[in-house]
Amino acid sequence: MGWLKHKNKGTVALTAGLAVLFLAFGIWILFPMNSSGNHSELGKLEQKEQPLQVAEGTAGTDALKQPAAGEAEPIAETAGGPEAAIDSPEQSSEALAGVDSAEDELYSLIERDKLNYLRIGDSDSYWDYKPQDKIFYSDPEANIFVSLTIPDMSSKSQEDYEALRRGVKVLTASGEPVAFTVEGQNSRGDEDQQVVIHLKDAPKQPLQVKFTSKDGKRSKIIELHYIEKLSYKVHSEQDSGLEKAFRVSFPEGVSMPRRMDAAVPYQLQADFSADMDRGSVEEVLGKQLANVKRTLEWKGNRSLKLTIEFAESNIGQTYFFSMAGARSMQGLELKQNEHMMFIPVSRVEVKAADLSTQHTASLFSGLNNFDTLSVSPDGQWGLMGEYVENQMYAELVYTLVDHQGQIIRSFDYAEVGYPQWLMDGHTLIYMKHTMKRQEVWLYNASTREERLFWKVPDAADDKSNQQRIVAIAVDPYSGEIAIGAGAFNEEAEISVGVQWFASSQETKPGKTFKDISRYTCYEGPCSAWIQFIGKSKLYFTTINSLWPQAYPEAYIMDTATGKKSKVDGVERTGGYSEYRQLVPGSNNGIYLRIDQQENGNEVWKIYDVKTGKSSEWQTDLKLLKQAPFTGFHLEKDGRIVFLTKEKSWYAADPTQKTVMPYTNDLLPKSSEIVKTYGSERNILWFGTDSRTRGTE
Repeated sequence: MGWLKHKNKGTVALTAGLAVLFLAFGIWILFPMNSSGNHSELGKLEQKEQPLQVAEGTAGTDALKQPAAGEAEPIAETAGGPEAAIDSPEQSSEALAGVDSAEDELYSLIERDKLNYLRIGDSDSYWDYKPQDKIFYSDPEANIFVSLTIPDMSSKSQEDYEALRRGVKVLTASGEPVAFTVEGQNSRGDEDQQVVIHLKDAPKQPLQVKFTSKDGKRSKIIELHYIEKLSYKVHSEQDSGLEKAFRVSFPEGVSMPRRMDAAVPYQLQADFSADMDRGSVEEVLGKQLANVKRTLEWKGNRSLKLTIEFAESNIGQTYFFSMAGARSMQGLELKQNEHMMFIPVSRVEVKAADLSTQHTASLFSGLNNFDTLSVSPDGQWGLMGEYVENQMYAELVYTLVDHQGQIIRSFDYAEVGYPQWLMDGHTLIYMKHTMKRQEVWLYNASTREERLFWKVPDAADDKSNQQRIVAIAVDPYSGEIAIGAGAFNEEAEISVGVQWFASSQETKPGKTFKDISRYTCYEGPCSAWIQFIGKSKLYFTTINSLWPQAYPEAYIMDTATGKKSKVDGVERTGGYSEYRQLVPGSNNGIYLRIDQQENGNEVWKIYDVKTGKSSEWQTDLKLLKQAPFTGFHLEKDGRIVFLTKEKSWYAADPTQKTVMPYTNDLLPKSSEIVKTYGSERNILWFGTDSRTRGTE
């Protein structure tokens, strides 16, 4: 009875329970729209899983662009209304920390801060952060890169990836929507995937980047703090070229080293756009100027005066200068790309050695801060050249000085190309603007006057087949001028013609020699080698073969008759490198080629313009290791004397077919020469150590 009685009670309880359940089910069926609580919120979140609608504005325009091959399709949206800015307690990551995330692995990576990196990028820099860092942005068009590792890009992973992207919103702190686009990028194989969020004219205020889980129940917010971009400028009262050199270092990519007197303290001032953490600035400078004495004077936290004092041991060394890496008081890292190169130099005595008479004379004393020198025929003016580097090649920037070394004019970067002195002794002819390459000008050093001499026909910057100037040559014995110009075809091949002028007094070319030089060039200045080698004898090279490794052929043309003579076919002799040099003369100019063999030996070939004869022989001196050479001049016995990079004199004898060390007590001794600056008209310009030091 006891057992039967217990059974009956369970039956009654079960029956009652089923009745309540059916009653509740019936009410839900009859009144489905009267549900409340989480059911209603879940309905809203399910609607969010529908395809996103593109809003008006820039985000909508970008969303219609087709993705590149292999790139995830961009998805664009503007964030929802203010009510979406704050999650309900039921949805927060903290409240649902114990929820199984296996079904939403990608969102879980963001939720748990398991990122490869979090990066903020603007037009030319980027900053990497950890999720727990205070994150800054300065550009209303900034990009936010969120990098995740996805081991298996299966169809399910791809679905999760797309769901993650669809769950992105960008809002202001008050909940206002911010326009943006979002897309995926594969940056390292299939595993490293980025969610890239592009802001569109975002307001300059704190932002929230919100990621929502696939089921819509959880969200993760990354806060961005707006800050004005951190930058700085530099200037120096004692170095007027510092500001310009700093400015063109980026984005032009031009490196213009500042060569300063090692015996004189160098001062510059850096002005920052925000209060700086002094310790971080001093740490950056300490790494760059580790073995240099320096003094820092702060004015507030935004202006710094830096004094650098170099020692004798620092001469010739290159020091990189940039404030990048320093931090503001708010913690933002400076990411400015402009920079400087400092090279302390000694003072030199600049001299000229007349190699014909073997007489040496001092010109002036100055800093060893230039690489080339060309002195005017009357000896009153000098054109100094300093090599600077851009992103493709090295180029010379010129400074005109008088016979005492005083600066007459400093030409801008890319202002002067192919400068040559005319026979009058004081006039320079040069190509103006090395980027445009369309005009030839004359500059009178005595009067400081300049005028247009010639320009290419129908000069225009927007013509794809526009002619460009590729060479200027002046005959120091006759005063003739040759200007090489040509245009590229679709195969990057240029055909160069020569405009010939009897003198600088002519207003138009006296002759035109068409298509004398052809070659292929894809980038850079694409200069032609056109040069007078003797009176009215014009040397030029051309490549008549389409073979990519073809060597140029050498010719000499008589400008009076237009007759051309082939000097060198430049057949390959198994060489690995070659060196060519012209030694001009009034009647007996010389063409020289040195061709290196596989075993390191060298084949020397010399062509005499006067006799029209060639000589060729092989040596084992391996002199090309000491190239480039300078100081070329002809001895009366026909020997060609030159100076190697190691400052050793040699003589090549085409009659005896030998190359031997050369000694002459009247020539500058190698131990005296600090630097050679070039040679013309049998004159060598060089510098010797100057014992006298001081400021300029």
